[in-house]
Amino acid sequence: EPELLNLTAQPLSADSVRAAGRFLFDKLTAHPAVGLEFKHAVTPTGPPLQLYVELCAEDLAESVPWEMLCSPNDDFLSLDTRWPVSRRVRALDGTAGVRGFRPPLRVALLLSCLDITAAQEWQQIWTVLSAAPFPVEVLALVSEEELRREITAIDDPQITVKGLPTEIAELQQLVSMFKPHVVHVFCHGSLENGPHLELAVAPDWKPGTPLRSVLLEPHQINELSNPAEPTW
Repeated sequence: EPELLNLTAQPLSADSVRAAGRFLFDKLTAHPAVGLEFKHAVTPTGPPLQLYVELCAEDLAESVPWEMLCSPNDDFLSLDTRWPVSRRVRALDGTAGVRGFRPPLRVALLLSCLDITAAQEWQQIWTVLSAAPFPVEVLALVSEEELRREITAIDDPQITVKGLPTEIAELQQLVSMFKPHVVHVFCHGSLENGPHLELAVAPDWKPGTPLRSVLLEPHQINELSNPAEPTW
């Protein structure tokens, strides 16, 4: 469909994401039963309502950018806390999702979104982790100098804070050696020249300096995991 194919165009037009979201919303709600449920769930006010839609064409369904769903009012559903868009994946092997866990919970945070401070992101994550009923260990790789100082000032032995490495190999080694159960990334991303994450490094935050952001492709993201103790 043109609305979805336009998402791969270079450069990406300003309205292509919204147009794709509206297209998906209209196609989804054209189904009588689904449309009726959406009418009750997606309302301007009121409490959140959970709506599960199971699509039979699994391979096709997984490739569709459902996170872009956009209502007739031009509101992206995933940007409203009442309507988070998530995916349920059916495991092919019933034991594949079973993992053992022995505390501490190790969480690696890559906080590096150029021109958008990660301070609130960090605060929300640390509020949850610091209240966990079991030991935790946090590796925070942060490109913002001020935020690094703020996290260091907490002076909690559960936290290791470092600047974000400027080289992919160094980043992969640092995270892999930590053996994280969870890797959380706060950054930009792009589809240009292939899908990848864009992790800003410290020099990127200084006006007038050339960008040196670390670009992580899917296979490089996988290599953040330690084979001996794979990331969940």
